[in-house]
Amino acid sequence: MKILFVTTTFSRYSGDPMGGAGNTYFDLIQKIAQQVEKVDVVAPMQTGAEKFEEIDNLSIYRESPDKSFISFESMIKTRQIVKIPFLLFNLYKRALSLVKNNDYDIVHGFFVAPGGLLITTVPTNGKTVISALGSDIHTLSYYPLFPTLYKWIFKRVDGVIYNTSTMKERLNFLQAQNMRYIPTPVNCNHFKYSPKITRLPKFVYVGRLTREKGIEILLKSFLKVLQTLPNAQLTIIGEGPERNFILDFVETNGLQNIVKVLGAMKSSDIAKTIGESYALLLPSFKEGMPAVVLEAMSVGRPIVATKVGGLKDLVTNEVGYLTDTGDIEGFSRAIVKVFNKKYSAKKIKNKTNIFKMETIAKEYLNFYESIL
Repeated sequence: MKILFVTTTFSRYSGDPMGGAGNTYFDLIQKIAQQVEKVDVVAPMQTGAEKFEEIDNLSIYRESPDKSFISFESMIKTRQIVKIPFLLFNLYKRALSLVKNNDYDIVHGFFVAPGGLLITTVPTNGKTVISALGSDIHTLSYYPLFPTLYKWIFKRVDGVIYNTSTMKERLNFLQAQNMRYIPTPVNCNHFKYSPKITRLPKFVYVGRLTREKGIEILLKSFLKVLQTLPNAQLTIIGEGPERNFILDFVETNGLQNIVKVLGAMKSSDIAKTIGESYALLLPSFKEGMPAVVLEAMSVGRPIVATKVGGLKDLVTNEVGYLTDTGDIEGFSRAIVKVFNKKYSAKKIKNKTNIFKMETIAKEYLNFYESIL
């Protein structure tokens, strides 16, 4: 089988500090490549990456301009929006060239927009597949004109993969057909099980530093947690536009010795920090199936998060606690409640067995076979 992937989020290497979906799908595509004849990937250039590289039978083509370590959705909301037309043109040009010179069985776009849009406009004899992965459905599909665009795209593809059960209703509205639920995978080699959960009130946030991730809720909630758990500590890992807001909040409230604000980190370092923490905190307003939650669960740590996207499927009573979005009081109470409850690291870890990279790669290949 020969496969072409077109994506706007892709790491430079396994365990890249850019984290998130970029790492997850780098590892997944590499795992798929090990089981088929040939895989090509067209993705944006990243600072420090090679324009072209080969890993066994996996070939990666990275196209300019450079894309910062932010989501496509975030690019739309910042000055990076000016890069989008040039980036899409170069991605399309590369994909078109590859399709003309290769007889692909599958042409697969990650995210409905823009990956899905690109593959539906490239003439190919292969079958076309789109992965709907989160913000493309939960956010972008509600923007003006996007529902019409999405319906146009879905009419032109042979299959749709989605990664949260909550996405299906919206996909039905957008007239997606031949859908298959395949969850986000987790790389258990990077995020290894750590059986002993600390009894110190140490908490960690990992992700983009954006308003959508609930950064303000995180900080204000933690301020209230300190009233009950005065020895509590918080480590924040990630980069993004809210970094200065975080630093100002920490200084204004005298939290310099309580809240650590770190930058992007390699997966191995993130796994170590999660393992040293009691729980992961994620007060997001919108999510698909966040990789970081699966990663923390793979380590064996409880989760405090919000009732959005795939979190409602992942975070059961054995794993942690969910609150409503934007609820500072509720989120702070949830942190204390989770800390006062005894969790089994092994039971949390076992919940991720169905999300192993090898399992999800096999499900992707099974879906491809079903449409060929």
